[in-house]
Amino acid sequence: MSEAAIRVFVGTLPMLLRDVLLPVLRSQGDFDVTPVSGGWRQLQEALVAERPDVVILGEEPEIAIADVLESVPRLKVFQIRGDGRDARVFELEPRRRALRSPTPEGLVDQIRSTTRAALVKANWIETADESEETG
Repeated sequence: MSEAAIRVFVGTLPMLLRDVLLPVLRSQGDFDVTPVSGGWRQLQEALVAERPDVVILGEEPEIAIADVLESVPRLKVFQIRGDGRDARVFELEPRRRALRSPTPEGLVDQIRSTTRAALVKANWIETADESEETG
C-alpha cells in the first residue's frame, strides 16, 4: 500500500541551510519538496493556496507563524533558527516542541512522525517549556 507523499515547502531559510536541507529532503521517496522563493507574503499566499503538510522556515516571528497556522490549521511549521542547531515545531495546539537533534536526518524523521499522525512520536522531542525550565 502506497501512502500519499508528504508535501514539504521550504520557505524563508538562509541560503546555506537551504543548500544543506534541500538535497536531503529531496532524496526522501515519500516527500514532495517545493522550495518557495520570494518574501514572507509570497510564502503565505502559497501556503494558503497549496496547503502543504509541512513548511520549513527560518527565524520568523511567532506571531507570523500563528497567522499561518490560523489560515492552514493542519500545517506543521518547522522553524530552524540561527546556524541550524536550534529547531522547533509549531502546530495549531497550545504548545510548541523543541527538537533535540535538528540535523537534516533528524528533521526528515521528525517531519515523517509529525505528519503521519498514526506513528508514535519520536522520543527525542520535548516541549519547549520543559526544555526552557531545565536549561
